[in-house]
Amino acid sequence: HARRPVAGSADDAFEGPTEPALRTLKREAWGRLIGLARSVYDGPLTYSAAWPQAQRIDFWRELDAVAVALHGDLRSAALPDLAGESGEGADRRAGSELWPAERFARQLDRPLLVTGIGFRSTERAAAGVIDAGGEVDLEAQASLLRQLGVTLVALEAKGQAPRALLLWKWSCEPAAGGAADVGYSPQGKPALSVLGS
Repeated sequence: HARRPVAGSADDAFEGPTEPALRTLKREAWGRLIGLARSVYDGPLTYSAAWPQAQRIDFWRELDAVAVALHGDLRSAALPDLAGESGEGADRRAGSELWPAERFARQLDRPLLVTGIGFRSTERAAAGVIDAGGEVDLEAQASLLRQLGVTLVALEAKGQAPRALLLWKWSCEPAAGGAADVGYSPQGKPALSVLGS
C-alpha cells in the first residue's frame, strides 16, 4: 500500500461555504486527491455520499461509479398497498431514493453502487437513520424490504438495477437480531424470509 500525505481532509475538500471561490478551491482539492489516488491505484475508484446530497458533488465524471448511501426519511413518500401490485407504484416508499439515484447515475453515464440501505425493525422504520426509533415492529422492516425488492425487480426489468447493493446491517454474529431487536439486522426476524424469497 502506498501512502502519500495530502493536505487537508476529504471534508475540507467538499463541505463548507458555497461561495464560488471557496467552492472552486475545494473542487481543485478533490481533483488533486483523485489524481493522487489514480497515480498509485489503477483499479476502479469512487466516492460514497448520502442521497440526495450526492447530487451536489461535481466530480462524479472523474470517478468510475456513483456510490450512494440511501438512508433518508421515507415517511412523506407514498405507501401504496403491495398486495398484487408491481412496478413503480408499489415501491414508492422503500424505492423513493433508489429511482432518482439510478436516474442520476445514468445521466452521468456511470454505474450506481448502493453503499448502504436498510431499515430498523421499529414502528418508525421509514424515518431513516436519524429518527427510526420507537417500539419493535418487525413487520415494518419486512414491508420496507419487500418494497425494496419490488423496486429492484422493476429496475432490473428495465436494465437499470444498481451494479451492487449493500444491505445495512448484517451482523457476523449468528445470534444477532431476533424478535426483540430494534436494530437494522434482518437476522431472526420476518425480514430474513423476505430476503430469501
